[in-house]
Amino acid sequence: MTTVQSQPYVDRLQIADMLVQKNYSKLEDTLTNLQKAYESDYRQENAVLFAFEAFASTDPSFRAALDEWVATFPTSYAAHLARGIYQMHHGEIARGYGYISETNDKQLEEMNYYLSRATTDFLEAIRLNERSTVAWSNLLGWSKYQLDHPNMRVLLDRALSNNSNSSVIRRQYAFNLQPKWGGSLAQLKNFINESNLYLKINPNLKILRGYYHYTLADIHKQADQYQQALVEINKAVASGDHPWFIWSRGQYQYALKHYREALSDFDAFLTIWPQQPEVLDKRARTYRKLQQPQQAFADWDLALRLDPLNPSLRLHRAYLYKQQGDYRRAKRDVEQALTLGSNRDNIWAMKGALELFSLNHYTDAAQSFEQAIELRPNQAAYWYQWGVALYYLKDCGVINSLEMYIALCDITDECDDEAADWSRQAIETLVAYCPA
Repeated sequence: MTTVQSQPYVDRLQIADMLVQKNYSKLEDTLTNLQKAYESDYRQENAVLFAFEAFASTDPSFRAALDEWVATFPTSYAAHLARGIYQMHHGEIARGYGYISETNDKQLEEMNYYLSRATTDFLEAIRLNERSTVAWSNLLGWSKYQLDHPNMRVLLDRALSNNSNSSVIRRQYAFNLQPKWGGSLAQLKNFINESNLYLKINPNLKILRGYYHYTLADIHKQADQYQQALVEINKAVASGDHPWFIWSRGQYQYALKHYREALSDFDAFLTIWPQQPEVLDKRARTYRKLQQPQQAFADWDLALRLDPLNPSLRLHRAYLYKQQGDYRRAKRDVEQALTLGSNRDNIWAMKGALELFSLNHYTDAAQSFEQAIELRPNQAAYWYQWGVALYYLKDCGVINSLEMYIALCDITDECDDEAADWSRQAIETLVAYCPA
């Protein structure tokens, strides 16, 4: 079990409240004082990062307030950085967190829209304060999507020219060097060795040694080799209690259905780095697996205070509502998930499943599955479920839908035998009644 100590960070909900209440002067004082503390003492760097992550939110009231803050304090690096983080968060949500093969063109188009706006703000924040390691790390974070490592290295060198011992900047660059972002293990090892030169100045950089094993663990995860991933991530955790290593270990434990062990890791993470919505979400899902719904709802409630329209949070809570038979609240969460997740096929599919199997709203279900199919036409299950909805509606379009389902089943060989048999029988029966 990992032993950790909590950190005295600012309350993100208080930061959010200052923004919503338009208390821009207090925001300026709070954030610039944290930055000045870091510039005097490198050990305060994480406190700056933690505070600015409060703006990684989908709170719709933030948008106008951030624009007004920038207009009121046009030379404030903090205002531009905060707005950039807000835009970047929206870009990442638009893309979703699946592999590129699971990401459609609409998601990528929306991501690029937000990230281009975020980049403008990050560059302005850096122009106004080149010591802002949070601005540099976010700019590097965006650059990973471009898979352009020569330019990424130029960015890194510029960032370190004024922040040579920054742990935040170096951690982001190490993350970018994963093979899935176009880097390599050799590049990562060279960068870790290069960073070791600064260990005497900033001992916190020893964390970078864990990124090699963190990356090996991720490679195993992509191959569904979770036991091997667990071996490597334990080596990463041994390099120091870096919260994101602990988070990854918890995810691997969750994938292996080791829910108690996963819960221990998520608890440890949230002790070091509290108020992190995606970790609260995963801990809530773990509580759901452990049949502790009250604790799950408590975590989702806090996560949604921090990030109220995050589609993943809404969708995951909807599953528990559905499991409890509270279909009204489940549908409400799914509909709110569509506010920013309308380009995600799985949200439309969840909405369709609720309407089809729980609420018997067949017309709505058919429309939802049609949206899911438009976004991901090669998903056989969507064609089947669309066909079931059309069958109940006595719509002859069911034949085309079920034929497409059978065709995809033959290609993937991953379909349910019972569903496939029903589909074939339904087609044979309906052909006699439906005009050619």
